[in-house]
Amino acid sequence: MKFRHGLVALAFGLALTGSAQAQTTTATCNDGTTYTGQSHQGACSHHGGVQAWTPPATPGQVWVNTATHVYHCPGDRWYGKTKAGEFMSEVDAKAKGNRPDHGKVCS
Repeated sequence: MKFRHGLVALAFGLALTGSAQAQTTTATCNDGTTYTGQSHQGACSHHGGVQAWTPPATPGQVWVNTATHVYHCPGDRWYGKTKAGEFMSEVDAKAKGNRPDHGKVCS
């Protein structure tokens, strides 16, 4: 009986590990470089530390560069990383007169 519970625990642990690996975390380092990885541990360790963490993407949320009025999709190189900006839904971004980066619509 213990053996079965061990297999269930092992399978459950692997499932959790798999879902955790799907999550990536992004930060801006103090020297201006960007860190992307699986955990916060060691982030920007050779770049002066973490200046700011980029919040995880939520469905339908875009990053609007408030200086240029261009919005970026999750996974885009500039998502959450421009000097001036804010997160909002893509619908709100369009309603406020912002345009998608290079005409690429997120949803």
